[in-house]
Amino acid sequence: MPYVINNAPDPMAIAERQIGAAAVIQFTPFTSCIGVITLSGDTLTAVHLALTAADGGPFDPAAAAVVLAALPDKYTSSVVIGSIAYWKNPVNGASAGYAALVDGLVNPALYPLADGAYGARIEDGAIQLTF
Repeated sequence: MPYVINNAPDPMAIAERQIGAAAVIQFTPFTSCIGVITLSGDTLTAVHLALTAADGGPFDPAAAAVVLAALPDKYTSSVVIGSIAYWKNPVNGASAGYAALVDGLVNPALYPLADGAYGARIEDGAIQLTF
C-alpha cells in the first residue's frame, strides 16, 4: 500500500502522515519522526512524516514522491526538522526515501533535533521554528 497523507483537521495538531497549512503550524510530538515545512507567500504547509506507511511499509523514494507532490506548486523555502539522523541511518529503512525527499525540496534547511514537539510561524517573510 502506498504512503498516504491525510489532511490535518487542525493545523495546530498535525499528526503522523498528515498535512496542514496556515500562517502558524504545530506538529503533534515527534518520536523518530520528521516534519517538512514549506513557505509559500503567507502560508506554511507542513507534513508530519512517520518512518513507515500505515501498513508498515517503509518510507521509500515512492513515499517521498507522494510527499513532494502534496506540497504547494510554488514555495520559496523549506525546512526538515526532527530525527534526521535516525532517518539517514540505513538500518531504519528510510534512508533512500529521506535522500529522495531532501533532493526534491526547494532550498531545504535541515534541523536535526531530538524527539519533541515542534512548530513554525512566519516571521519577516521566513520560516521561524517554534519549540
